[in-house]
Amino acid sequence: MRPVCAALPLLALLAPVPASAADARDAAAVLNDPATQERMADTITALVGAMMQMPVGPLAEAVARIDPSSDAARIPPDATVGDVEAA
Repeated sequence: MRPVCAALPLLALLAPVPASAADARDAAAVLNDPATQERMADTITALVGAMMQMPVGPLAEAVARIDPSSDAARIPPDATVGDVEAA
């Protein structure tokens, strides 16, 4: 559940703003479709999974060079977002 909540802001950014009330009704009808909901859940799961595998070691190293007393100095060079989130 936690990864899905983390992906909701991404979904909000990707969703177009309806231009009219008719568009809003059409969007509501599409979003109420269980098959559409399942596809969206699968897409969000894939996006969050990819995000969790992104490397953060190089970024942490850069931050640690700027501020050696930061927590970034303790992040391993091969760490991923998932590793940092789990810690």
